[in-house]
Amino acid sequence: MPMDIRCRVRRAIVMRCAHYRTKWLALWLVGILAANAAMASDALRVVSLKSPAPEQSMTPFLTATEDGMWLSWLERVEDGHALRLSTWDGERFGTPSTIHTSAHFFANWADFSSILSFGDGRLAAHWLEKAAEGTYEYDVFIALSEDGGKSWGKPERPHRDATLNEHGFVSLVADDASGFSAVWLDGRGFKKGASDNEMTLRTTRFDGKAFTEDVLLDGRICECCQTGMARTESGLFVAYRNRSAEDTEIRDISYVRRDGLTGQWTEPKSLHDDGWEIPGCPVNGPQVAASGNRLAVAWFTASSSEPKVQLLFSEDGGASFAEPIRIDDGRPVGRVDVEWIGEDVVVTWLERGEERQGEIRVKRVAPSGGAAPAVIVARTASGRASGFPRMTRFHDEIYVTWTESYERRGPSQVHVAKLVDEAPLLDEPAFAFEAEDVNGKSYTLGELEGKVVLLNFWGIWCKSCREEIPHLVTLDERLRERGLVVLGADYGDAPEDLPAYIEEIGMSYPVLLDDGLADDYEVLVFPTSVVIDRTGRVRYRVEGFREKSFRDLERVVERLLAEDG
Repeated sequence: MPMDIRCRVRRAIVMRCAHYRTKWLALWLVGILAANAAMASDALRVVSLKSPAPEQSMTPFLTATEDGMWLSWLERVEDGHALRLSTWDGERFGTPSTIHTSAHFFANWADFSSILSFGDGRLAAHWLEKAAEGTYEYDVFIALSEDGGKSWGKPERPHRDATLNEHGFVSLVADDASGFSAVWLDGRGFKKGASDNEMTLRTTRFDGKAFTEDVLLDGRICECCQTGMARTESGLFVAYRNRSAEDTEIRDISYVRRDGLTGQWTEPKSLHDDGWEIPGCPVNGPQVAASGNRLAVAWFTASSSEPKVQLLFSEDGGASFAEPIRIDDGRPVGRVDVEWIGEDVVVTWLERGEERQGEIRVKRVAPSGGAAPAVIVARTASGRASGFPRMTRFHDEIYVTWTESYERRGPSQVHVAKLVDEAPLLDEPAFAFEAEDVNGKSYTLGELEGKVVLLNFWGIWCKSCREEIPHLVTLDERLRERGLVVLGADYGDAPEDLPAYIEEIGMSYPVLLDDGLADDYEVLVFPTSVVIDRTGRVRYRVEGFREKSFRDLERVVERLLAEDG
């Protein structure tokens, strides 16, 4: 760098350090607080989607991989019920197909069907079907599809006991390249009229060709609460509601783990000592989500007559846990689900409203405990008719499905929504700049009115700036025709060094020369991007470069283009 440029940069830095000493101290304190609190501050906006499910639909379920997302539900038909499936293509749901139709479905608000993508594009679907006339004499059936849900093979029972008892509350998870595991509540030991009947927790594996012999995981558990299962880098983790000895009837959450190397299951352990003593089943099980070896477990408890939705994090696949975080807003019904999104999780639950109304709420939570305010996804009944909301993550966005119903035997409708991850927007006046690019062309903010402008402050000397440039090029080429103008605002480089670098790295957008613009926009970190809307207002600002923060930047730009276009 030539001496005059170095001196100018040094003088600018010294002046800025003097001018912004107070601001730097404030920012430092904010940074320390942020590091300790790590608030999940990005807002979640609810976008309703057109549901493929008709009236008289219920108990929806969502699953997704990088390749696709599928919605399943039960619907009433003339001769019983049909389990339907629809595929989401990123824009809309496709025409529903039928997985199974039967006059003997066990159609229950809490014990619902599910689907799973596993292996190389295969799908598995489970449902419950009556085996006899008794109320709780039903079996689990699992069918496989080799063609994305267009056709289904012969259903099989994962359990081999052939007893006329309850089998349900199933969780499925892919556990290697070709197979999946299943866990369920199994009442095979129940005897009519007996006082010592025990519900058990059992598991089996589909190895790509057949189900293995089922294995007992716990011999005494709560009779009718959902299970939750996830695969971490360490193996499988299963959470469920346990049941202590008869003289206490404590029904807290327990878990078991399967070692990914040995395949051995651990003995049951208590997740957290809630101490909820209840002589019956609350029909409110836990849910689990994993990202690498990070684990999140959400559950409902009402110990000491205080209903709560709780959340625990683990960084080591469930070997240890942090302290629980309370999630609800004071009047929870429970019915939880949890999904990872980036470094945070999103928890959904049902909160009690006024006059028997229920509110399906979501909250974004950081592992450190910081949480964004709850967002209401939808309103429905707080009773059994509304069932259990379910979520999945698809392409870094959370999708939620639920049943809207107000009477247990009345009309019901499956709905779907997308939660768009949005950073809050600013609304500040932009500095009315006038600057030249490396080719001598002049740019003013006034001339760019009616465009969305992205000012990116960068320098050749800045490693993070260089890493961000290919992303900016892609964004510029993708959204230029919709009204986006990307301007690189160089800082600290000699003008004669820029053209060769611009050509070498393939920058597709104009680069403005360093003429104090960074000072005008009070830039303290490089890179910094400032987004200005069509009316000349600063709406967003992001410092540094991470792929996650750049995705947030893209969403803001697209939002401004859509809202103001």
